[in-house]
Amino acid sequence: MQLTDSYFDDLCVRIAHQFSSTQSYLTKKDIETILIDRIIPSEVAVKDFYEVDNIRFVIEYINNQRHLDKEISFEELFEIHYLLMNRIDSSRGNFKSESNKLDGSDFQTASPEETPILTKQWMDHINSQLRTGMDNQELIELVAESLITFEHIHPFQRGNSETGQLALIFILLKEKSAPFVIESGDKRRYKRYIHEKNVKGLVSLLNEKISMEENKIANYKD
Repeated sequence: MQLTDSYFDDLCVRIAHQFSSTQSYLTKKDIETILIDRIIPSEVAVKDFYEVDNIRFVIEYINNQRHLDKEISFEELFEIHYLLMNRIDSSRGNFKSESNKLDGSDFQTASPEETPILTKQWMDHINSQLRTGMDNQELIELVAESLITFEHIHPFQRGNSETGQLALIFILLKEKSAPFVIESGDKRRYKRYIHEKNVKGLVSLLNEKISMEENKIANYKD
């Protein structure tokens, strides 16, 4: 699914607002000023600007038809992480080198040694399932399972939840489905489903969010 310019701008703003670690002072209007007006508000720190500005580069990448025609691979996954963490984290685009964990959980994620093979298995499973042909509900179930697996691998030192969501948005766009945006009011529910590996619960949430995006897409006309 290719996104219209007006919907693309709105999607970038909403994703950046939800991903931003500085939501306590960066308003949605601030983010619109950065991403749409291309102006940096005087009170915004450089690092916070980068964090917001990087979202546009990621969404442009995953909305490019040349990339949508490909199966997901290390190339696409590393590039999504690189663009997301560019100018922020020196380890961008590389697997983690130290152990890490899910935020708010004692769950042990994959070790740095296990990470490459588990991530390869994760991608191979997605690609093999997509090759079989899937209806919309089967696709959403695959996305939910894949989000949970990715979060429990936690392959990067930082930015795992964001990278996982963006990678699965890429899969949805590739399959001509609307994306999803996990908004602030959804985060506690989303994290609970991830921590508990509750596929059914996450499918329900994704159905809600994708339906909302379908309506937004229908209402945007360039």
